[in-house]
Parts: sequence; structure tokens; C-alpha cells
Amino acid sequence: MKKTYVLITLGILLFSSGFFMYMKKSNKMSSINGDDVILSRDEAVNIMGQLINNVIKVYENPNEVFDTSETEDTTIIKINNYMEIISSIFSNNGILQLENIVFNEKKFITKNDNGIFMLKEDLNKYSGSKINVDQITITKNTISGNFTFYSYDLDTNNDINYYVITKNISAVKVDNKWLIDNFEYNN
Repeated sequence: MKKTYVLITLGILLFSSGFFMYMKKSNKMSSINGDDVILSRDEAVNIMGQLINNVIKVYENPNEVFDTSETEDTTIIKINNYMEIISSIFSNNGILQLENIVFNEKKFITKNDNGIFMLKEDLNKYSGSKINVDQITITKNTISGNFTFYSYDLDTNNDINYYVITKNISAVKVDNKWLIDNFEYNN
């Protein structure tokens, strides 16, 4: 009788231990597949690369990103789907930063009763640049780092001019989607 009681107790303990270990492993796996994961450096660099390319298109090639219309003023274009597109690339802080940027003493984005307009400027050209990640910090909901843009061009004397520009850029995770939170386009 005592032997049976010991075996039953031992069986319950083993079963409980096994069940507890299974549940702990199951929770750990759901955390790995869920929102609590911190990305690897390569994953973070890949995400930032895609976001940076989208931001560069907003500034340099808006016709590739937005539904645009020409206006009578040849220095601006009308953006027909601004909020739909912008909110899929930028966080609220990033949108505020974009809407406050100025080129040649003119706001890049102008909103009025007639719609939302963007300057047509010959801006910096980051689109052809090689991008290098100098430092990167990754948390559950943020990616930030120093990104260096390398490019070159030929001047009128056929001399090569090299450009190296380092920018601090960050992204945040909002509703399970990565959005640019800081990208100061101006030099």
C-alpha cells in the first residue's frame, strides 16, 4: 500500500513537472513568434533599408509613391492620397517632421482647403547612394542607428566628387508595423 502511494505521488510529480515544462516551452515559443521578439541585426538592417528607400522616394520621386496631379504652379504637385500613403511609411512623429521640413525657405508639404501639395525641388539625391549601417540599436519596438550614405558624381571638369553623409534614423513599431519615426532629410 505504501509502495503504491509512493508510486502514485511520484507519477503525479513527474506528470506535473512535465506539464509545467511543456507550458513554459510553449509560452517561450509563442513569445518567439509573437510581438515580444527583438529582431536580429540583419533583420533590423533589412527593415530599415526598405523604410529608408520608401522615405527617399517620398522626397525624390513622389510620383512613384503617390497619386499626383499637376498644378498651374509648376513648382508644386498635388498629392491626392497623402494620408493613406504617408501613414503607411511614417509614425505620427515622422509625419510631423516631414510636414515641418523646409527647402529654400518654402515648406515641403503645404495643406490648404484645395488639398495637400508638395514642392517639386531638385533635392539631395540619396536614391543612388550606397547605405552603410554604422551603429544600430534594436529593442522590441524601436530600431535606431547611424546610417551613412555614400555617393559620387562627376563635375563639369570630369572630377569625381565623393559625398559621405551620416544620418541618425529611427523607426518604431506601431500596430505591428514598422514606421519611420525620425529621418531628417536636409543636410
